[in-house]
Amino acid sequence: MKKIRVLFWMFCTIFLGECRGESKPEFGRWSDFDPIADEGDCPQTGSILIKQCPVPSRMPQRSSFEGLKQSWLLSWSNRQFNWSESISDSLSILDSCYRENFRPCTDQLWIKEVKNNTNRTNVDGVSAKGVMVSHALIRKLPTNYPCYIKKPGYDFFLDRLQNVYIAAGTPVYISHYSKDRAWVMIEDVASKAVGFVKIHEVALLTPPQINAVKDLPIAVFCQDKAPLYYSSGQFAGYSRLGQIIFVKKEDDHNVWVLWPQRHTSGYVRWETLCVSKTIISTKPLAWTNQNIARTMDTLLGKPYGWGGTLENRDCSSMTQDYFRIFGYALPRNSKAQIESGKKVLDLSGKRNDEKERFIIKNGIPYRTILYHPGHVVLYVGTYKGKVLIAHSRYSSPFMKNQVEGSHIIGQSLVSTLYFDRDIPECTQRFMDHLSAMMVVE
Repeated sequence: MKKIRVLFWMFCTIFLGECRGESKPEFGRWSDFDPIADEGDCPQTGSILIKQCPVPSRMPQRSSFEGLKQSWLLSWSNRQFNWSESISDSLSILDSCYRENFRPCTDQLWIKEVKNNTNRTNVDGVSAKGVMVSHALIRKLPTNYPCYIKKPGYDFFLDRLQNVYIAAGTPVYISHYSKDRAWVMIEDVASKAVGFVKIHEVALLTPPQINAVKDLPIAVFCQDKAPLYYSSGQFAGYSRLGQIIFVKKEDDHNVWVLWPQRHTSGYVRWETLCVSKTIISTKPLAWTNQNIARTMDTLLGKPYGWGGTLENRDCSSMTQDYFRIFGYALPRNSKAQIESGKKVLDLSGKRNDEKERFIIKNGIPYRTILYHPGHVVLYVGTYKGKVLIAHSRYSSPFMKNQVEGSHIIGQSLVSTLYFDRDIPECTQRFMDHLSAMMVVE
C-alpha cells in the first residue's frame, strides 16, 4: 500500500505539474543559478592552469612602474569629466528605481533629498587635489541605498548607483561637497571614474604636500587582504592586489610605504608602514609561471562584484588589477580598456571558428584582452585545442516562456569561449558578439 501511495504522488507531481506549466516569475524575469559546464571542464586554480597553459618564453619585461605612475597621478593635473552631465545621467536612474526591498521606490521625499544633496550648482566649487585614505565605493549619487532597475536588458540584482571601487592611496580630483557635506564628488582620471565618496574616505592635499610625494617611487601590492599595521601595532588596513602606494624606502626584505590618513583639518597626514616584499613589489613583476600562478590564485574563484560591490571584482577591475602588477595602466571600464590599446584587432566580421583560430595565431597568452560589448576577458592560452579565458562574469541572458532571464555565473573563473553553450535559449552568446582583441603593450 505504501508503494502505491508513493507512486500515486509521483504521478500527480509529474503529470499535474506538466499540465499546469511553469508560472511567470514574480518580477517578470527568470534567474538560473545552475553551474555552467566549463566550471568542471577547465582548470580553476593558478597552479593547475599554469601546467596546462604555461607562460610563453621571452615575454617582454617592463623595467619600472614609471608609466603606471604617470597615469596614476593624472588626477592631480588633468581633470576630464563633464560633471554636470555626469550627475544628470545618474539622476535619471532614480526615475525607475527599486529599493533594497525590491519594491518600486515611491518615496518622493527621499528622491528629492538625494537630487538636492548632489549640490550640482556647486560643481568645481572646491576644485582641489585629494587622496583616498581608505578603500571605498564610488557612488553615482550621494547615498548608500541601492537603486535596482527592472527593465529589459538589465539584471535586476545589480545596484545601478554603484560605480567603481577605489583603493586607499589613490590620487583624486575633488570637485565639490554634497549639500550636507557628508559626501565628496571626486574623479580618478586614470581609471576614468567619477562619483561620490564619503567625506571620511578622502583627504585634501596642499601644494607643498603634493610636491613632497609626487616624485617618490611607487610600489604595487600583489596580494589581497594582507593586514597592514602601523609601527604602534595598530591595524591600518588591508592590501589589495593592484593597489598603488608611495614608497619612502626599501631594503632586501621590506618596503616602507606612505599610508594616508585624514587629519581633523580635512588634510592628509602620512603614516609610514613597513610591508614585507612577499606582498608588495617596487618594480613590475616578471611574466613567470610562478608569478602568474600566484596572481591567478588570488583572482580566481571569487564572487563577482558589480562596480566593486563588497570589495569584489567585476570583469574590468579584474583585468585592470591584473595588469597593474606587471606595470601596465588600464582604465576602469571594459569599453575604455579595449579603446586604450595601441593596436586593436577587429573580430566582428569573422565566423566563430575563425575568431578562435585568429586569437590563437595573433594573441599572446596572459597579455591579451578579448572584448564583447560590456565584457572583457583575459586570454590565457589553449587547452584540449580550445582557447581558455580568465574572467569575472555575472550572468548570461536567456528567454523562457517569452520572459527574459539571467543565468547567474557570479564569479571569476577560467572557461572556454563557449562557456554559455549549455545555457538553454541563451539570447546573447559570448562568441557571437566577441568583436575585438588587444595585446597589452
